Amino acid sequence: MPAAGVFAGAAVVDAAVLDTWWALVRAVLAAAAALALSAGAAAISPAALGFGDVKLLGLLGLVLGWFGWGVLLAGIFLGLLVGAGVSVLLVVTGRAGWRSTVPFGPPLLAGAVLALVIGAVPPG
Repeated sequence: MPAAGVFAGAAVVDAAVLDTWWALVRAVLAAAAALALSAGAAAISPAALGFGDVKLLGLLGLVLGWFGWGVLLAGIFLGLLVGAGVSVLLVVTGRAGWRSTVPFGPPLLAGAVLALVIGAVPPG
């Protein structure tokens, strides 16, 4: 949660200095949407998505939403794709079974980084 506060503070300063208020509004809406959707998914299936993942998705919504809705969707999709690939690789190599739990945070972060590298254009 400290990272969300730091990014939010930096985004407010950026919006005030460079007049990127719409990017700030979009980032807050994206964070709220990502947080609400992931909290709903965690409530439906607590074993599939932990509260740490919910908080991380809220932070990623804030950061990726700053750069646009497409970057947000790409980041989450790429995170799911990386997570699925790692899970299949672990099963194929015998390091995990089909019912094993695999941390979801690292693939989400990898997907966010990929989305930022591929498609992030600073607002302005």
